[in-house]
Amino acid sequence: MIFYNESLPRCLLALQGCGITIDDSITIVRDASGRLTACRNNVDDISSVEIALKDALGAYAASPAIIDGFLAESLNRDPAAKPVETDIDGRSYQFKFIDRRIVGNDWLVGPFPTAKRKTQRIVFASLKGGVGRTTALTVAAANFAQQGLKVLAIDLDLEAPGIGSMLLSPSTDKSLDNRPKYGVIDYLIEQEISGIPEEYIVDFVGNSKFHDGFIQVIPATGRIIDDSPNDFIPKLSRALTDGIQDGKIVPFWKKINTMIERFEAFGNYDVVLIDARAGISEISAAPLMTLGANLLLFGTDQQQTFLGYRYIVSYMSAQTDYGALEAGGNWRERLTFVQSKAPSTERMREPFRNKLYDMCTDLLYEYDDSYESEDSFNFGPSEKGLFIPHDATFIKHDTAYDAFDPTLNGDQLDEEVYSGPFGRFLERLDGIVLSGTERQNEI
Repeated sequence: MIFYNESLPRCLLALQGCGITIDDSITIVRDASGRLTACRNNVDDISSVEIALKDALGAYAASPAIIDGFLAESLNRDPAAKPVETDIDGRSYQFKFIDRRIVGNDWLVGPFPTAKRKTQRIVFASLKGGVGRTTALTVAAANFAQQGLKVLAIDLDLEAPGIGSMLLSPSTDKSLDNRPKYGVIDYLIEQEISGIPEEYIVDFVGNSKFHDGFIQVIPATGRIIDDSPNDFIPKLSRALTDGIQDGKIVPFWKKINTMIERFEAFGNYDVVLIDARAGISEISAAPLMTLGANLLLFGTDQQQTFLGYRYIVSYMSAQTDYGALEAGGNWRERLTFVQSKAPSTERMREPFRNKLYDMCTDLLYEYDDSYESEDSFNFGPSEKGLFIPHDATFIKHDTAYDAFDPTLNGDQLDEEVYSGPFGRFLERLDGIVLSGTERQNEI
């Protein structure tokens, strides 16, 4: 029996065994079922190659297993054909690869380079829930507002909404209810069906009362859902789909990007804080891959955290053509790891940092003959500073935040209270926003 991870190497070795050189004239297509087809413009004795591929791949051979001529040439020029390099038994092979999927297509379009923009975007992400990601976003919103910045918080954790209930107080008295009428899920549905006129945009944005500064929130759902809570799941399932416009598919990531750009223009915000869905699901792709934002990856010092980190970081790196990035657009330079529920001393936090360094050395850093080059993304184990990935910032474990709900305990968003456990984390965020402002001034 042949398994998924064995199929691509077997395909390449079978082609090589037929005397076909593996280079960028070869395009391998994995179809929606996972089966493989090799494509090359000129193939001698194509019937023999077909037999060899089917013998090597078994159930993983598509039908046909080899394509040549005009169709193969067209696939090689297809924008979806990405240059790929893979190692098999110590030997490197370079070719083009097309990955066809029924779901998961949003993971194929990024990661987008970091963009220079007036409004600073910061994505709060994690590979699992319960690590304090949404709590950290809420505290960050309060801290930025305290500094006089205009803050917008957007809940993209649509399957497990949180920000709305933390920053917006619900009430049976509509005059005291801070929630907007609608939320992200409503926006995605209504924009798809009829389009949302500009005068309705205000109905999707709630004003937080938890700080004297300026915090606005777009929750996953608005107060309208209170009247028919049984509609939440049907609406959610429709909101998460790709759209159709003028007969063409509009991918989910593009719907999210367009929505965020529209709200940014509406409020003229300084900072947009985006809560991403925990885990590696279809809904996680847009904030992680396509927003061109600063990316915070939260996690505790556990084995499962680093396994998850490796899944996402290795994938994002494999999807990136670093040679094509413009200066300042490298997503690695906007990546920050956050140790959540961290111990109080640096010595006790050191193991987390060391594990990060080992991972970054394997997956992100360019340790080769170009180590001394200014253009190489390299850092030594003792280096510290902003946007040095393995130099994680941290949030100290504080039992006062284990049951975080500022609607019941407003002191949790008091600077004197949150500065203890969140102080170093907030300092790092200040640096991220300041560096983004400096980049914007370069335009």
